[in-house]
Amino acid sequence: MLETKRPPKPQKPPITSLKPGQYVSPGISARQEMLIGRLVVEWAKLEAMMQDASNLGCSVRFEDGRVLTARMDARTKLQWLRTFSNRHVSQD
Repeated sequence: MLETKRPPKPQKPPITSLKPGQYVSPGISARQEMLIGRLVVEWAKLEAMMQDASNLGCSVRFEDGRVLTARMDARTKLQWLRTFSNRHVSQD
């Protein structure tokens, strides 16, 4: 299995004081809320697709495949799918 190296985390910018007349508005906008909701929905779809792919790859029923992958997080499912596909899926 190929391991990918993560790039180093960028350093956080220094904390600066607010200038006169600047203010911080707590909370999030309706647009941000909509985008966060959209992200959650798309992430759930992605995880469901990874679940389906693992079930199809093993030729097992949904109920049985769910037992195998129920406690896996997305990273583990991706590693599993990558290893499985390298062994059982042709390059074409």
